[in-house]
Amino acid sequence: MSYFELPLSKALGTKMKKRIIIVLLCYLLSFYGLFGSITIAIEELKSIVSLHDLLVLIWLSAWGFHITMSVNWIKDIRLGKNIAIAGTLTGLISITFPLFPAEDPVIATPVLLVGALFKLQVVLPSVLLAIYLVIFHSSS
Repeated sequence: MSYFELPLSKALGTKMKKRIIIVLLCYLLSFYGLFGSITIAIEELKSIVSLHDLLVLIWLSAWGFHITMSVNWIKDIRLGKNIAIAGTLTGLISITFPLFPAEDPVIATPVLLVGALFKLQVVLPSVLLAIYLVIFHSSS
């Protein structure tokens, strides 16, 4: 009997099953932030008028890196430091930079910090998973 003929429950190892559950739980708990950022990004992409509007592409790429690293972690495939660094940079940029430009730095700085903390709160399970994924994919 080959690997492809086994029932799914036998074909997947316990390690792989645990990883699938962890990833699904993180995405489920971060659904509000994930769905919200993708929804806002799609709306912003409908009318790009400045380079600042292209920030949504960084949001989408951050989630793309996260999903790619998660899927490969489930498969126990290490992607290397370059992917981990690119994913980290896009993730940090998407959390720290807002879509709206800052007019007055004195007023904008506290607003940006509160906004970043709120964004971090709604995606915290995925951020914690991302930290682990970066460590996993960076190691040889």
